[in-house]
Amino acid sequence: MSQWARRELSRLEKDFFSKLDRAKRTLSFKEDEEEQVYRKKLREQTKP
Repeated sequence: MSQWARRELSRLEKDFFSKLDRAKRTLSFKEDEEEQVYRKKLREQTKP
């Protein structure tokens, strides 16, 4: 494999995993938000 191809593959891998990590963080943030909304609704329903 040429040096250029090796560098390009490395760059593409880093880019891919960077995007994957960003997507995971976004998903986790959305799940946290949904959980907070759910807990708030639950608290409101169980208030005396």
